[in-house]
Amino acid sequence: TPSRGQAESGGARADLTVRAIRVNGQSPDGKNDCKVGKNVVSVVVKNAGKGDAATFAMRLSVDGNDMTATVDGLDAGQEREVRFDNVPLKMGAHTLTATADPEHTIDESKEDNNELKDTARCQG
Repeated sequence: TPSRGQAESGGARADLTVRAIRVNGQSPDGKNDCKVGKNVVSVVVKNAGKGDAATFAMRLSVDGNDMTATVDGLDAGQEREVRFDNVPLKMGAHTLTATADPEHTIDESKEDNNELKDTARCQG
């Protein structure tokens, strides 16, 4: 029936999840992931929900220092790579945390799966 279909689409919500963190194009394995100095860190974010997401923020935290990028919306079922250029990394291990919609501006079907942590190790 048409009314049932309308109710389903009206209640469809986005579900943003962080699928991967890549340093200079590679998934970190904790060995030799980055170079000392400027690196490119990209985050793969997916909308696993049934509704489209409007514009939202993507935050990358490196050892507690935050960088933010804006994603101009993400349709249901789609994923996108968000690049952070010139990320400064020193020698040693670093905790990288990527968070989709850190301010919770998007009404999601699940709010507890927006973050992914990984460790990258830089050698000289």
